[in-house]
Parts: sequence; C-alpha cells; structure tokens
Amino acid sequence: MKPVKTASCNLVYKGPTPDIGDLHCQRVESGHIRSFWKPSEAELAVLNAGGAVKLDTYTEPIPPLAVNVASAEESKPVGPHPFKQGLEDEPWPAKNEEASP
Repeated sequence: MKPVKTASCNLVYKGPTPDIGDLHCQRVESGHIRSFWKPSEAELAVLNAGGAVKLDTYTEPIPPLAVNVASAEESKPVGPHPFKQGLEDEPWPAKNEEASP
C-alpha cells in the first residue's frame, strides 16, 4: 500500500533516509495521528479475493492502533505523494521480502 496525501493532512513525518519518503498525516487531536493508504491493483485483488490487511508494528508494547476504511472523498489525493520518488510502481517491501525492524 502507498500513503496518500489528502486535503486533511496537516503534519509531515520526515523520512529518516533518502529511500524512505515523508509521511503526510492529519493530526486529529493531540495524540491522535491519521494517515491514509491506498492499495495497489494487485493488493486490491487479494483483498477482494478474501485476503486481509496485515499490520506490522515494530515496537513493544503495542501502542493503541486503529485500522479503518476511508471513503473515496475523504481519502482523495491532493497531489502526488513524494514516497520513494521514482519507485512509485515498486511495492514496499519488495516482492517476496519481509520488512525487517
């Protein structure tokens, strides 16, 4: 999935290295940060075939999290997201690779 920069984004987490892009988010209130993600066509096909969204969290204890669905209007992109520029068609992590903490 790729992050989506929406009109409600009012906060940017800067990527720590050049190969990790910035994450545009919405600070809903203090302590409540929201980001929007769009599945690729291949990921959408997996979901439509009964697959599920997998959430990996690289910290313990696991912080409070919520995974929800946003309407097309709420998650409408306002421009290209600068995530890993030049690699927009590449999945992250790469195919057949697991992300490592």
